[in-house]
Order: sequence, then structure tokens, then C-alpha cells
Amino acid sequence: MSSLSLSLFSRLYLSIILVLAMTTGITFYLSQYWAEQDAENDFLRDSQISLSTIKQQAFFSKLSIQEYINQHQHIFHFDVYWLSENDTVCRQCQLLNQHPQYRLYQTDDGEFLVQFLMELDSGSLIIQDRNELAEDDEEASILPEPESDPEDWLPILVIFSSLVAMGLGLYYPIRQLQSRIKGLNQVQQQFGQGQLNIRADVNLPAPLNELAQHFNAMAQNIEQTVTENQIFAQAVPHELRTPLSRIQLAAGILASTKQTPENLALLNNIDTYIEDINDLIKQLLVLAKLNQSQDDPNNRIAASEHSESIELAHFINERIQALSKPEHVTVQCNIPANSWFSGEQSYLRLVIDNLISNAFRYCHQEVNISILQNEAHYQINIEDDGDGIKAQDFDKIFLPFSRLDKSRTKATGGLGLGLAIAQAASKRLQGKLEVEDSTLGGAKFSLCLDKT
Repeated sequence: MSSLSLSLFSRLYLSIILVLAMTTGITFYLSQYWAEQDAENDFLRDSQISLSTIKQQAFFSKLSIQEYINQHQHIFHFDVYWLSENDTVCRQCQLLNQHPQYRLYQTDDGEFLVQFLMELDSGSLIIQDRNELAEDDEEASILPEPESDPEDWLPILVIFSSLVAMGLGLYYPIRQLQSRIKGLNQVQQQFGQGQLNIRADVNLPAPLNELAQHFNAMAQNIEQTVTENQIFAQAVPHELRTPLSRIQLAAGILASTKQTPENLALLNNIDTYIEDINDLIKQLLVLAKLNQSQDDPNNRIAASEHSESIELAHFINERIQALSKPEHVTVQCNIPANSWFSGEQSYLRLVIDNLISNAFRYCHQEVNISILQNEAHYQINIEDDGDGIKAQDFDKIFLPFSRLDKSRTKATGGLGLGLAIAQAASKRLQGKLEVEDSTLGGAKFSLCLDKT
């Protein structure tokens, strides 16, 4: 953004100043309005008291109201006079309020007058503010004081209106701040989920733009480091294959010559070691490709990979047969028919193969495979009756080359990459792989997959 643009906090401060100015103007307007309303109410109240007094005095004097008014031109601090039916109240007056018994007017001078309609007399009584009041007008003190005054509750009105106006004024910039922070948070979550090429929008007010810039710099460094590690992880196994092939060729040539039984046994061991290293290289390459960024076009295990519909019962039974179940192991399957999953078959094969092989390797006699489902998910459970895994090691077993207690070591076979590959492949399927204790006594691995 331009260097002249205001930061987010500067906008907040300006908004507060603007809100305070608006609050002052609104409060002034409302106070003026209610002051005028209060003056009208006070005048009407006092004039009604005066009318009641006039009626009482006229009654005791045995005079009509018109006769009494002709003798008394004012009462309290009001001017009073009689108005015939055909006379005009005033030529330049504004009608403020109309009632069946009276009409309230305001003159050009800002003074109030009220016209009381007399039902028994032909005419009306006019009561009007006096232009000048005598300081010693003792009659004015007879009128009772109003019960309340706007000045008593005006501070409360000012505080309330200030809070309302300030809240309304600050709502929009605070919502903007919340939205932009939420956007940064979403970018960080996507980055943490493996989208290493994602970047935050830097077109934000300060200091959020600085936060976005620092995040992008960090993300760039992490992506570069991961890319370099991936290149290294793929290059090293490829480079190892050439000397291993030469060693295997040399061992084969030596084995074809006359050798003692001891030397032949050693040469056979060399072949076995080379095959193990080749298997290790293959698994390292698979794991490296699975751990590549999901947006990398070179991250597929095979060019023929594509999403397809897979019938889970048939697929799992095929994998059990392909993995050559040991003779002493019994496999119990509880898989509902017509359980269809849409995904890449190669990823699912990597997960299922490694989990079933792991169960065959560590079980004593029994392996159970079951599928639970609801409207949205499948849960594939593979459990064995082996020695199990300690709870504190549940997270460690998914790390490459992790070695735990004696029950799960090199002596049982394997290269220590199977569960790491299964975990990486499950993420490619947008699934979740977890481990817990099995009711059979061993470990229970659960793969949760979305149906859609």
C-alpha cells in the first residue's frame, strides 16, 4: 500500500474523534429540542393552573369569566384577555398543539400563548407570557415548581448517546480488523496443512501488513528448505543405486567362480543386504514423494494415479491375499458390502498394505479388520493381539525409522518406514490415521475417510 495511507490504529483513533464530535452535535441538538419541549409543557401546565384560579375567583366574585378578565389584565406572570368568537388570536402565530379544550401557539418573538375555549360563554380566554415580569411579583411564587428538570437527567442522556454513537462508529473498523486477522489465520492454517506455496496478502493497513510480510518471508524460507530436503532425499537413493548394482554384479561374478562354502554364504548375505538396501531406497522414494507439497505436479507416485470408486470389501480382501498371510495367523473381517470410497487407489493401497503387514508382523495369532460407517465417514480398523504399544509412544511410531520397545524392533522385520508411509498416504486421501489399544491386547490402527 502507499506510504501515505493511514494505519489501522490511526483509523481507529480518527473514528473515535469523529464519533465524539458527532456525539456532541447530537447531544446539543437533543438537549435544545427537549428544552423547548420542556418550556412548552411548563407554560401549558402553568396556564392551566391560572385558568383554574380565574374560574374560582370569578365564581366567588359572582362574575362571569369575561367580566372578571376585564377587571384583571394579568394573573401570576401571565397576560390574560378575552377573545370574541369572530376575533383572530394573533396574525403571526404558529400553532404548536391542538386539543378539544385549548390551542397552543408560539409568536414570532418566541413567546407562548394558549387559547382556552369556553363552552358556556361565547368566546375564549387567552393566556400569554408577559413581556416583562416584575421582580417583586409575589403572585408568581404561588405556582409550584416543576417536578423534574431536563438538566437533572441530561448528563445521563449524554453518556448513553455517546456510548451508542461510539459503538456504532467503531463497529465497522473493528469488524475489518477481525476479518483481516481471520484471513491471516486461515493462511497460516493452510500453510500448516502442507500448502507451502500459499502466501498472505500484504495489502493490509499497518501493522498487519508487517505481520503478513514477515509470515511470507518465513514461509518462503520453509518452502525452500523443504524443497531442498526433498531433492536431497530423492537424489541420494538414486545415486546409491549405481554402486549397489556394481556391488551386486561383482558378488554375482565371484559366486560363479569356485568358492568355499563359507565364501558362498558371505556372498549370499551380500545379496540379501543389497536387496534390503534396494527396498529401503524404494520406500524412501515413496515417502519423499508423499511428503512433497500437494501443489507440486511431481508429487504423484505413478503417472497413472487418478481418483476412482473403490469397493472397500473387495479391495481389502485382495490386499490380504497379495500380502501372503502367515499360516499361524487368523484374519477376521467384518466389512459391510457395497462400501464405496472415492479416492486414489495407490494411496489407499499404501495405507492398507502397511497396516496389514504391520499387524501380521507383530500379532500372535489373530488380526481383526472391520469398517464402521455413518452418513459422512468410513472408519477402517486394523487390530492385532500382539504385545501392543505404550500410550506415550502413539505419536512416535509414525516417525521414520522410529524404534520402540523390544516387541517392535528390527528383529521382527521391516525397515521402520511402513507406518510413516501409511501416515503420509492417509493425508493424501484427506484422511486421519490414529492408533490406540485394541481389545485383543495389541494395537488398533484406525483410518478415518470422508465418503465424498
